[in-house]
Amino acid sequence: HVAGADALDRLAFARLVAAHHGRDAGALRGGVGGPGRPKRLAMDCTRARAILRTRLRGVREVLGR
Repeated sequence: HVAGADALDRLAFARLVAAHHGRDAGALRGGVGGPGRPKRLAMDCTRARAILRTRLRGVREVLGR
């Protein structure tokens, strides 16, 4: 798997997608992760950027924000 250029949590991602589709992003509420789940988790795409010829865009760029 390869992620885009933006580091976002699930709630931030969901709010960006909701806003893009004209929905009320503020109506979405986040939950608390379960025990043993990391507070912050991000994919490191450094190697993918070095190998791929395609530029990895972030969700904000893809959604036009």
